[in-house]
Amino acid sequence: EANAISPNSFFGSSVYVQGNLVVVGAPRSREQGVNQEYVENSGSIFAYACYKDTGCTLIKKISPRLSEPDASFGFSVAINDDNIIIVGAPEGK
Repeated sequence: EANAISPNSFFGSSVYVQGNLVVVGAPRSREQGVNQEYVENSGSIFAYACYKDTGCTLIKKISPRLSEPDASFGFSVAINDDNIIIVGAPEGK
């Protein structure tokens, strides 16, 4: 959840809402790389199901499988009509 990542992760710098699905970007979060070491500013996104009566529940945290430094995964987020999440990583390869 949001409190499980550092304040410097930029959690919430990109947000997209479609129906009950909310996607939140954290483009500066530290994520584990291929060799299990932490990679600075690789980024991640969080998908939530939100309902008026019960609030929001984290569905899944998503990070790139091959985290790379400064990729900024989650810099931009969107959801298409088929509920497919689209993620921008402007510094990714």
